[in-house]
Amino acid sequence: MKLVTFYNTTTAMMFEDVAKENEFQGRLIPLPPSIGAGCGFSWLTNSNSQQINSFIVKNQLEYEDIYDYKE
Repeated sequence: MKLVTFYNTTTAMMFEDVAKENEFQGRLIPLPPSIGAGCGFSWLTNSNSQQINSFIVKNQLEYEDIYDYKE
C-alpha cells in the first residue's frame, strides 16, 4: 500500500474530491503518528507509485510525499 501526504488540509480535501470524481482508488485517513507531514490527513491506496504520480500530474494536484505503508 502507498500513503500520500499533504502540506495542508485544503490540498488533502482537494485530492479526495478529484480522486472520487475520477474513481481513483483509495481513502483519506488520519496521518499515522510514525510519519511526519504538514497535514493530519493522508491518502491510503493500493495503487503503485507510477499510477499515483500519473494521477497527480494529470490532475495538477499538490502533495508532500509518497510512502510505502503497511496497515
